[in-house]
Amino acid sequence: MVGQIAKLKRKNTYVVGSAGGAEKAKWLVNDLKFDKALDYKKFGNDSKALKAELSKLFPKGIDVYFDNTGGLITECVWDLLNENARVVICGQIASYGKIGFTGTGINTDSVQKINDFLFKLIYKKIRVEGFVVYSCNDWVSFYRDMKEWMSKGQIKTQETLHRGFDKIPVAFEGLFTGANLGKTVIQVLQSDLKHTTTSKY
Repeated sequence: MVGQIAKLKRKNTYVVGSAGGAEKAKWLVNDLKFDKALDYKKFGNDSKALKAELSKLFPKGIDVYFDNTGGLITECVWDLLNENARVVICGQIASYGKIGFTGTGINTDSVQKINDFLFKLIYKKIRVEGFVVYSCNDWVSFYRDMKEWMSKGQIKTQETLHRGFDKIPVAFEGLFTGANLGKTVIQVLQSDLKHTTTSKY
């Protein structure tokens, strides 16, 4: 969604998308009209190879990095950020599975420490900011623009549909393994409703 909006707001914006899998990467370019796409899964944990590929994709550096996953790709972009670049942090799903709970609290030993990259922001004056849905301060313009784009078919979406409550575990696991394409949706079936009970207090 973010890459599509960037293209619609500024026609000449160079947009590169990141996806987990070759088919997803092709979808970004062929259907969403991104300039390039990166299949981060093919690099595994090879940060050197990933950095080399990112350097090819961004010969002029990166001005805006929208981070919705975290993980290795985020660890590799810091040296490519331009002066006054902006980093938007919207999600860190790659780290969620690494965070464990101990008897004394949360264990984040396997998650990259902020000191590993924070010093890189100083001289380039890079700004890092968290983003959640209520960060938007102009809903009127957003709904106006989105309505127009969707009516013209300029915004495209994809859904992975699972039918039935019994598919919830599989659907949830797919969010972390990348099995889904687009938004994951659980369809409630009539048979699901028959098994629900009403409690009276």
